[in-house]
Amino acid sequence: MSAAEIGDVKIAPGVLELIVGLAATEVEGVAWLSGGAIGAISDWLKRGPAKGVRVDFQDSAVAVELHLVIEYGSRLPDVARNVQENVKKAVESMTNCTVNAVDVYVDGLSDRGAR
Repeated sequence: MSAAEIGDVKIAPGVLELIVGLAATEVEGVAWLSGGAIGAISDWLKRGPAKGVRVDFQDSAVAVELHLVIEYGSRLPDVARNVQENVKKAVESMTNCTVNAVDVYVDGLSDRGAR
């Protein structure tokens, strides 16, 4: 009996946002997720690792937008690229969804440990 004969599996957007947030914060150089000025209200509603994450479903794929604060002294393009790769890998391996895009916005720098 195949899975299609048993029923459907649906993944809530909040689960995808959580996967994205956790995968992003695993990357060295990421201080934390940020919602930016526009995301302040949604950030207030979202607490934890999904803060600053937006997932849009496009046909059979997803597009991800996330806002980060990067640790001072980190090379921004390298951290952003590593975040993109880690998020894509995590979402695709855990959900079997195709990731079209991972857009990373660097909203600030953390000066923790810079002194």
